[in-house]
Amino acid sequence: MAIRISTLGSGSKGNSVLIDGNGHKLLIDCGFGIRELSARLMAAGATLAELEGILVTHEHIDHIKAIKRAGEKHDIPVYMHERTCRAMGNGAPDNAYIFSTLNGFKLAGFEIHPFPVPHDAVYPLGYSISDGDSRFVYATDLGYVTDEVLAAARGADIVMLESNYDKEMLIKGPYPYYLKQRILSDYGHLCNTDCAEAVCKMLCWGTKKFILGHISQENNLAEIVYRTTCGRLAREGCIAHRDFELTIARQDALSETLLCSATN
Repeated sequence: MAIRISTLGSGSKGNSVLIDGNGHKLLIDCGFGIRELSARLMAAGATLAELEGILVTHEHIDHIKAIKRAGEKHDIPVYMHERTCRAMGNGAPDNAYIFSTLNGFKLAGFEIHPFPVPHDAVYPLGYSISDGDSRFVYATDLGYVTDEVLAAARGADIVMLESNYDKEMLIKGPYPYYLKQRILSDYGHLCNTDCAEAVCKMLCWGTKKFILGHISQENNLAEIVYRTTCGRLAREGCIAHRDFELTIARQDALSETLLCSATN
């Protein structure tokens, strides 16, 4: 059976993605309060008690808000890099499983391969997750798309990539200068046009399904995200729903659940 991907929410107010395959369930990140997380899981047909692990990308609060309670009160194994754990200090759960390399590991029937992404956290990661038949790659919170990100995503069935801001909206918007510079930097967030270029490369390498997430509520619009990426792919002769599928992840609610298979 193929992996099912449910984006519980994506954006600066909270991030979490449910991975469901062969009777096993994992989360990437845990950026909502525990009650909100539980409600969103229920909407996706899952419960906290069913989770066999949580993979942490980095220590920013919109990715780890409920991580300590999920780990210690609900006894869910939490996996993170040792540098992220140190950055979290007392915020890290006592039962965390710590890894110190980027070697792959097995978890709940999945093959997990972490890879580095450029962001202004201590040691931010993306994840490639496979059940042997299908593969999902998650890469948000990154200032630019590195060769490592492209290599990790190559041939994946679904890629979730950040499309955080429209550059014109950001520059003309109300954010203070220092925050605009932080977002625009190589260790900030990914703009719509850079995301579209990366999706174009990934489509050429075989990926047909994309989730675009972490969309700024102040400096972006879902319709601009969709139009930018579809417009870029159209220049290569690629048409949505014929050559690729594009899902826009929501902040306020569960997004469409996708089957991680190139043939479905």
